[in-house]
Amino acid sequence: MKRSSWLTLLMLLLALALVACGGTGDTEPEAEESEPAAGTEEEAMEEEEAMDEEEAMDELVCDDAIGCVEIGPDEPIRVASALVITGPNESLGLDSQYGVEIAINDRGEIEGHPIELQAEDEGCNAEGGQAAGQKLASDPSIVGVIGTSCSGAGVPMSQIVCDAGIAMISPSNTAPVLTDPETRQSCYFRTAHNDKVQGRAMAEYVFNELGLTRAAAIHDGDPYTEGLASVFRDSFIELGGEIVAFEAEAADATNVEPLLTIIASAEP
Repeated sequence: MKRSSWLTLLMLLLALALVACGGTGDTEPEAEESEPAAGTEEEAMEEEEAMDEEEAMDELVCDDAIGCVEIGPDEPIRVASALVITGPNESLGLDSQYGVEIAINDRGEIEGHPIELQAEDEGCNAEGGQAAGQKLASDPSIVGVIGTSCSGAGVPMSQIVCDAGIAMISPSNTAPVLTDPETRQSCYFRTAHNDKVQGRAMAEYVFNELGLTRAAAIHDGDPYTEGLASVFRDSFIELGGEIVAFEAEAADATNVEPLLTIIASAEP
């Protein structure tokens, strides 16, 4: 037992001597050399992530049929509205405008980017739609447009903004021409129904419920009214009815007696 104790003591002293020798050398222990400082490791990881992001950006290719908008790290996502918010039809557009504003407030931001709205008035006519479309098309930061309220404004505006690669979604356009496969613009979409639905519903009501077989239709030349009247006419004829007159009159006409006299003589 005594001999074992001395042997144990000798081994401890030898171990202490070795440790002392290692601690007084000019070089750091091998384990310490292989452990980089925490700050250096974090910086290296950040640099690597930054390089990966730059490489990913360099590799991005816009292959979308409509187009792409490049948004910087600190830049807002800009959307527009083009609705009728003044004049006699403002109630239609203001409801949609308020809905856009509420949606933006509810969403807050997208991927850390604030949402910025540019509101335009399309006036519920072709001239207003063209003017609003040209203004928005000249701004390359616009991602998309909520509009228009009226089909008459939607036809020229869809052509302009689609040529500029801006997506357009209408909450209330109903003219069939806007979504007809032969005439639809590639960037144009809508959430409202098609006049092919309500035009036929009117024809069925007149023919089946009212029992009338002779009818006349008047429109004002606007894509909305002309489209709706055309669907009514075609559906009424298909059901077996007769269209005795299909006429156009200016929306601001103050004397329609001559036109009504001609139609009355056809006995609808």
